[in-house]
Amino acid sequence: MRLGAVVVCLAMCRSAVGTTIVAVWTPSEVVIAADSMVSGGRDFAVKGETCKIRLLGPTVFASAGFVANLPLQVDVYRIAEESVADSPREHAERFATRFIAEMGRVVRWAKEHEPEAWVEYQRNECFQAVFAGVENETPVLLLRTFRCAADFQGRPFVIRERSLDCPGDCDPAGLRYLPLGTARSERPPVTFWREHKDVATAVRLLVEEQMKANPDRVGGSVSVVRVRTTGLACVACPPPCQGLQ
Repeated sequence: MRLGAVVVCLAMCRSAVGTTIVAVWTPSEVVIAADSMVSGGRDFAVKGETCKIRLLGPTVFASAGFVANLPLQVDVYRIAEESVADSPREHAERFATRFIAEMGRVVRWAKEHEPEAWVEYQRNECFQAVFAGVENETPVLLLRTFRCAADFQGRPFVIRERSLDCPGDCDPAGLRYLPLGTARSERPPVTFWREHKDVATAVRLLVEEQMKANPDRVGGSVSVVRVRTTGLACVACPPPCQGLQ
């Protein structure tokens, strides 16, 4: 089976505020793990669960950033669906172009109607995404992040902040660890690899570490997917991610 791409991100209007995503690339596989807690409402007091790693046709999509603006009917999942392509790189480029345009509308609206949200958008990268799949019989992991800012006249805009492609920007004989959202570890990831040997186990434990450290922001079940040249494997797909199986 040839995969299209995997996307991973972060949110504000309808939000996954404490989302933790861990993506790891090695020359033989890509492994992605995510928590499932989402927060919404005033002060993000309303909690629920959703699958942050989704299968959209030939593409696996997960999110940990901006999710949606209901008044403008801007939705990250819709953008991802409309950007599906034959390869992860093409998918990533299509997505970036559409996201910058749509998110530009959102930040202009937020500045006028939700100034608190506009302030939050500017604190860090307002969106992060990883795309993973198989190209030329090789596992691929692509990082794309975006920043929301204002020009000297105070007009909001959105730009691409970081890009990283594995292979290409990564050691072809090594391992690359990409934390998104709140994903940070007190212990170096290499410690996890040495202790557990299996990347899937390591990324799950990294997400669980954040759940313990930030129980009000990160929680729910942990989903883990693995991408190899042989296809997609659902390592851990509890509800609500059973559709990935």
